[in-house]
Amino acid sequence: MDKVTEITSLNEIPKTGKVVIDFYAIWCGPCKKLGPFFGQLSLEFPDITFLKVNTDDAEDLTKHFDISALPTVLFINNGEVLSIVKGFNPDVLKSEMNELQANNDVKHEIIKDTKQD
Repeated sequence: MDKVTEITSLNEIPKTGKVVIDFYAIWCGPCKKLGPFFGQLSLEFPDITFLKVNTDDAEDLTKHFDISALPTVLFINNGEVLSIVKGFNPDVLKSEMNELQANNDVKHEIIKDTKQD
């Protein structure tokens, strides 16, 4: 069983610590591929909080983070977005997870558009 929690509001995101958020929609094909992989990552990185947001159910949260493509994964450390990955690319996501795990408050804001079908 994975350690991913579904959220719908900003106040459900921890203000401290390392957090990864998957923005998805049930009608999105690449999002369906990401789901199981995201769940597996939550088991591989137990010290990181894994959250997911259904963009159709959480419009305010989606607008807050200016989500314009699905899936989009945010990597956050102590409340700051460090990187954003758009699309489903397992290698890029795993690399960003390793970066987040090793990160010590160094903001390197990376936006990667990795759309693959």
